[in-house]
Amino acid sequence: MPILPGIMPIRTHAGLLRMCKLGGTFVPPKILEDLEPIKDNDQAVQDYGVKQSVEMCRQLIEGGVRGLHFYTLNLEKSCKDILLELKLVTKEQLRRSLPWVNVPPPKNIILVNIFADFSLSAP
Repeated sequence: MPILPGIMPIRTHAGLLRMCKLGGTFVPPKILEDLEPIKDNDQAVQDYGVKQSVEMCRQLIEGGVRGLHFYTLNLEKSCKDILLELKLVTKEQLRRSLPWVNVPPPKNIILVNIFADFSLSAP
């Protein structure tokens, strides 16, 4: 069974700090510096979270990771934006009438799992 890196995009400044406190982790100083001027603008923070997550995922994939696990916390928009930016899915693959309908897997990665929203996996 592969161990997959977990990606949880930043959605709000307060949410980031709360999750770190709950998990006993810390936010790297560079991220705190980047967020300081936009911390009260949830959309700007979410956009930053998508950009930061895309960069991290690219580095992971280029480093040989064969799967990613996204934590959506029932807020899947950021994860969908990340997958689209990485070209791991198309807009057509994201248009589904029901969450349990199968979608063809992306070509260049074995597993992409969006927790609680949908799963794309190779057989």
